[in-house]
Amino acid sequence: MRKQWSHNLPEEVTSLFNPLVGRLDWMSDVFHNSFRVDIKEVDNEYVLQAELPGVPKENINIQIDNDHLTISVQQEKQTADESPNYIRKERRTSYSSRSFYIGEVDPEMIKAEFKDGILEIRFPNHNSGPNTKRTIPIQ
Repeated sequence: MRKQWSHNLPEEVTSLFNPLVGRLDWMSDVFHNSFRVDIKEVDNEYVLQAELPGVPKENINIQIDNDHLTISVQQEKQTADESPNYIRKERRTSYSSRSFYIGEVDPEMIKAEFKDGILEIRFPNHNSGPNTKRTIPIQ
């Protein structure tokens, strides 16, 4: 038997894909496991701002190595039903990092601050000397 199409074709098509929407949202978290970054030049320095909402400061690591600044974030998330006979309980660990060429910058001149989900890193826009491998503390 052939199905009769109604005048509500968009609703029928939408109803076919509705069960997938929740899955696609979850998949987008997995495949787009990165964070947004803005870089601007202000006076004699560069200001890098990374959006890291919901990430504790302790889960953020900033490294300088071979003229590159690397920001890495590791986070564990757990979803659980509070009832004693829960049906679903999920855990997920995610890791994301971004690296940026910054040239020869003295690590002592790099300052980082984390406030309201925004990581801000400031460093000179000129070569200030050779850099060595180092972790940058976050204020």
